[in-house]
Amino acid sequence: MGGVVVLSGMNTHELRDGDVVLTHGMRVRISGDGEVSTSHPQDVAGAPCLWWAGVVENLDDVHAAGVVPRSFVRDGLWTVQGNGLARWTVERVDDDSAIGCGWFLGCRNMSVGYRHHPILGDVPACGRCKTL
Repeated sequence: MGGVVVLSGMNTHELRDGDVVLTHGMRVRISGDGEVSTSHPQDVAGAPCLWWAGVVENLDDVHAAGVVPRSFVRDGLWTVQGNGLARWTVERVDDDSAIGCGWFLGCRNMSVGYRHHPILGDVPACGRCKTL
């Protein structure tokens, strides 16, 4: 059915535009190519530290959980950074196209999988709509 796949154990250099990095209870969508950090060390193989300013897609849930202090998430952004030794769990659209949530007409989140609708059949749903 296509859709979103969850990949675990990806190193920082395998991240790509549109990935959703799952970290500290957050869903952080990165865009573009990673920037090379000049203030962080390379790993033992000489790979540089890369970083992205990603958008936290579930900010209300993150604030409600209280795991990440509000002051750490600025303007809804979280920095994803690491060298080749860092490992991440990532949601990635498996066909290179963005799939928006189709559960509610007004929902603007990206889908994380499918949910069965009694009339429409299986529709893409974001994490919030999938649990309603």
